[in-house]
Amino acid sequence: MEQETLFHLIALGDKANDALLKLRSDLGEWFSKEFVSENSYRYLLAIVDDSTSPKALPKVRKDEESGKLNTFVIDISAEPGQSEWENVLSYIWIPSNKQYDTLKDLFQVLYHDALYVPSLISFDFNDWINIAKGQYSLKLWKKNLDDKSLSQLSELPIQFISDGKYIIVAGLPTLKDYETEKYIKVVNALFDRLPEDSVRKWTVIGKELPLEEAYIAVLQLSKLHKSI
Repeated sequence: MEQETLFHLIALGDKANDALLKLRSDLGEWFSKEFVSENSYRYLLAIVDDSTSPKALPKVRKDEESGKLNTFVIDISAEPGQSEWENVLSYIWIPSNKQYDTLKDLFQVLYHDALYVPSLISFDFNDWINIAKGQYSLKLWKKNLDDKSLSQLSELPIQFISDGKYIIVAGLPTLKDYETEKYIKVVNALFDRLPEDSVRKWTVIGKELPLEEAYIAVLQLSKLHKSI
């Protein structure tokens, strides 16, 4: 029996294809296995640029509730093009500043660590789809998590917005109860900085990371308004 995967990733446009090739090189075997297999899939992930349009999408089933295509579009164009992509379930535009790094961290932190690795704090695909439905711009901050950086997290240069949507993901160097306390306190303090009116989620991935790879990341989704 053919195995079904949750996502299948494609790239539309030269810039998008270049980004996909670099992601496959930088992220390694898990990336190709999880996103670029030939298995059937439930949702399409499409990296796009300004040289393409929704007409280039393959045939995809529609979401029964919204009537939109079961597609998550990640746009790496110079400017957002949300008006062209109103027929998809989720449209996320990544601004040009450190664009590729944000794209790579989105796949590593969210799609792999938060969704595929079992978590200590519940965060799953249903949480993500409820957050990602609609049209947004994405900013992502990621910082190595060690004793020095713990004291600096309150100074992260994040401009919070009340109507934003936030996800905090922490990958810890230890999961021993008596050692995780100092990290969880910092995560809680960062969570408390988020506007109370915003959508807020946080999770801790359920595997220990080498100290040099431990991190905390904040994803901020800001609603894109229709262009006039």
